[in-house]
Amino acid sequence: MNRTRLVLVLLLLASLGAAQSTAGGAAEIEQLQVKREGADVTIQVILTSSVKPTVDTAVNPDRLVLVLPGTLSDAKQKHFPLDANGVRGVRVGLNSANPPVTRLVVDLNEAHSYTLNAEGNTIT
Repeated sequence: MNRTRLVLVLLLLASLGAAQSTAGGAAEIEQLQVKREGADVTIQVILTSSVKPTVDTAVNPDRLVLVLPGTLSDAKQKHFPLDANGVRGVRVGLNSANPPVTRLVVDLNEAHSYTLNAEGNTIT
């Protein structure tokens, strides 16, 4: 149940990083979806172009951090509250403008397993 939630969250994070692309070569987030599917949470990020995302974990509080190199997003952080299946919410924002790096943070109630899938411009 917790694994499924994390997989869904990571998918959403990956989707955010892979779908962004501008004339300067940086990708941009076109769409971000956070879905509850039974006992799981799925996160899908669709970008304007593909990127190679990485995932970091953090503690106190527990969270997953999807790093999207070469990806631009709004400078102001956006928050999507969820409070379901062990996921408190998802935050996304620009971490660095030069070079462009966007981070998607999944706030968790406790540590969970997760999966990350990046195919083309979509990350889940």
